[in-house]
Amino acid sequence: MQRKNLKNDTDYPLIMTRELAAEFIGVSGPTFDKYYHYEHNLPVVKNGDVEEAFPRDPIIKWIADNWQLLEKRRKR
Repeated sequence: MQRKNLKNDTDYPLIMTRELAAEFIGVSGPTFDKYYHYEHNLPVVKNGDVEEAFPRDPIIKWIADNWQLLEKRRKR
């Protein structure tokens, strides 16, 4: 599976916005919201009642542990 962008993991900040997390995974914002944002155990940091951020390194581990989910969703 090839990433849509040419950035390295370390080119992303340690704490990412939703938009950057979607780009990091390699999907659009709406696809991220529909399939990944609310997926059980996706690493997310709550900042108050509404704002959320996504930690880069735990997401890397989440991808390694859940690559089958990513692969399955890309084949739709």
